[in-house]
Amino acid sequence: MAFSRRVSCAAVLLCMSGWVRGGEPPESFTLGNYIPADVWLYVHEVHNPERAAIDAHWDRVKRALAHSGIDEELKQLLSRKKSDDDRADFEAKWDKARDTFISLFLENPHFEELAIGQRIAFPMPSYIILFRNKPDETASMRRALGDLLDAVSSLRNDLVVTRCERHGARIKSLCVGDMGSVLELVGRGDVTGLAIGRGITDDVLKLMAGERERRSIIDDPTFQKAMRGSESPGDSFAYLRISKIFEQLLGTLGEALRPAKDDPDVHMVRDVLLKAMAHANIFDYVLSVRRTEGLQERHSCVTKLRRGMEDKPLARALVRRTPFKRFDRFVPKNATGFWVSTTIDVALMYDTAVDFIRKEIPNGGPELMARWEALQDSLNFRLDRDVFSWFSGEIVVVTLPGTTSMEANFVVMLRTKDAELAHQNVGRAMDWLSATFEPAMVNPAPAVDAKGFRSVFHPMMMMMRIQPVVGIYKDWLVIGSRAKDVNQCLATARGDAPSISKNRRFQREGVVMGGDLTSVSFSDLSHQGEQLGMLFGMLGMAGGSLPPSEESAPIKHVFKVLSRLAPVFAQVDFQSSSAAVARFTGDGWISKSVVTYKPAMPEAPNDAPTRPIGARLGAE
Repeated sequence: MAFSRRVSCAAVLLCMSGWVRGGEPPESFTLGNYIPADVWLYVHEVHNPERAAIDAHWDRVKRALAHSGIDEELKQLLSRKKSDDDRADFEAKWDKARDTFISLFLENPHFEELAIGQRIAFPMPSYIILFRNKPDETASMRRALGDLLDAVSSLRNDLVVTRCERHGARIKSLCVGDMGSVLELVGRGDVTGLAIGRGITDDVLKLMAGERERRSIIDDPTFQKAMRGSESPGDSFAYLRISKIFEQLLGTLGEALRPAKDDPDVHMVRDVLLKAMAHANIFDYVLSVRRTEGLQERHSCVTKLRRGMEDKPLARALVRRTPFKRFDRFVPKNATGFWVSTTIDVALMYDTAVDFIRKEIPNGGPELMARWEALQDSLNFRLDRDVFSWFSGEIVVVTLPGTTSMEANFVVMLRTKDAELAHQNVGRAMDWLSATFEPAMVNPAPAVDAKGFRSVFHPMMMMMRIQPVVGIYKDWLVIGSRAKDVNQCLATARGDAPSISKNRRFQREGVVMGGDLTSVSFSDLSHQGEQLGMLFGMLGMAGGSLPPSEESAPIKHVFKVLSRLAPVFAQVDFQSSSAAVARFTGDGWISKSVVTYKPAMPEAPNDAPTRPIGARLGAE
């Protein structure tokens, strides 16, 4: 009853706000009228004041990036081989470009509206980025972008900035030698744009001027159909016309191969590529929309197959799976995260790939496959016989609390087609492991509450507090970091212990959908910043351990540059969790996901990094 009341309230609020399903985005999404209809990628976002707390978190990351010193490390890396005079000139110009960039992108307010489009073209893809600022910020933003182009052009002699007017817009272009314009800054009315690639600037400006020689993406029937079949976006959406990628790739391929059109080898390569693309071209579009509710980002996604593609091998490998009727069957209540998925029929994909190579690659395919068969025979190991013959494809991954936030215990479960065959092959693998990797030892694992499990001992694993156990439970191959972790999952499956569905935090921050499911996941992100910060911090130590030499100097410097990001990633500590769920609907998939943020933290004195530690999923 409570769930029904929440759904009814949500429907009333959507109607009151004017978010009705139509075929077009809400009225606040205006810039799509200027994005050409032939783009394959269209992303649109409007500023939402309700995201203030979330935006404040990301602003803290931007400030950390501005003060990380990574720009100084990059400057030294790029100028290390220059003469003293050239280095001084380069560094002065670099500093100017850096200051302009920081002022423009790291200290500026948020855009009121932002739209991005991309299409594939030869010799390089085309991009358009359109945005609106507040009226009193438009002029200063354009000046700052123009100053950035000037600063970038000063770094190399072959970079030139030009100015012109076209279709009622002022355009400032960054040109590279004989290539001509590679980046254009466009200003028309209250809309500012950045364009890369041939022709897209004029297409956008014609739409802005009302010249309807080209349709906008808003007028595209497939986009309108996708919007009608989706929830209305609150503050952003992303539309990917997958079938158009292949259409544009075909055009690009033809342009690229045109100079060698009479070469038989070129014809052969083209034919093979066309046949491979025909196998992969099964999707029509993907539309993902986002709305913000308090400290949660809620996403809804629709993925559609192209009509008539159901019998293609890739479609069958994705669709003809065994769905999960109980996603929480093996997931204990105290799990810190999990992922269950039907994944893909790897055996079918392997057979399809082998058959394609053997039949579709002339003058080499059969020979290549003969060598592959001989290699497998020499190793007495065949993928089709020893793996794909028993591996069904469905997978369950569970993470459980460790002693520290940096330690995660795990259980991985793979569904089998033939449990007895899987048991035999796992036994062979364990025997080979014990004989090959001394001092590894494989022994029975009586501590596991199921028969036939074996444990793997190795000193390095013991240092990581891991002693893996492997075995078969019913129709699942189970691999766990410890016997204790596997027992928790088995007890949940037997009904002797509660599942994750009883966890109060999962009930608040997870996503549940009715029907048979193709995937469900939940990730505890409470310690994400701490873990990323430590990872990038270790990169600096890894670079320092390289032996000093002229050859290793740039590599050491790259590691040093990356280590500067450690305090930046340490600031990404404001997400509590992410969750997602998906199911197949007959002609595609629908999925829902949510990212939950922690409450905003007060600023630390002197901009010192803050690292609030959130509750783990298992801590109730």
